[in-house]
Amino acid sequence: MPKSFDFNSLIQEALEVKLSDAAGTVLHVTTPPERLIEQLAASVEELTNMGPNQGIEKVRASYTLAAALMSCNLEGVQVTADELREKYKVPPMALAAFTAAYMDFINDFHQAKNWPSRTTRQEGVREDINIEP
Repeated sequence: MPKSFDFNSLIQEALEVKLSDAAGTVLHVTTPPERLIEQLAASVEELTNMGPNQGIEKVRASYTLAAALMSCNLEGVQVTADELREKYKVPPMALAAFTAAYMDFINDFHQAKNWPSRTTRQEGVREDINIEP
């Protein structure tokens, strides 16, 4: 009997993010790709300590990184820094709150003990397989 594995059957963890546009956009933001992990790690302190006296370059960089992270979503919606500012009306201080929530999501995801199987019940797929990041 042939065995199979379907990557489409994996349950992907996501952080639900509700944006404040007229359409009430909701994104299910996932873990970042490798290219963003280093950038996120280098920027976490700056992003979580955003204050009213931050320099304009730091604010721009924060919007750019937040947009890149929010673009990692199950819906496939690409978000730009300009859209965060203009369309979604995200103030600079809210970037710190998003970053803190996102970091909690990432930390919970990676530090989960005894990860349950990330596969759904499917004929021929073992349920005891853990998929490590």
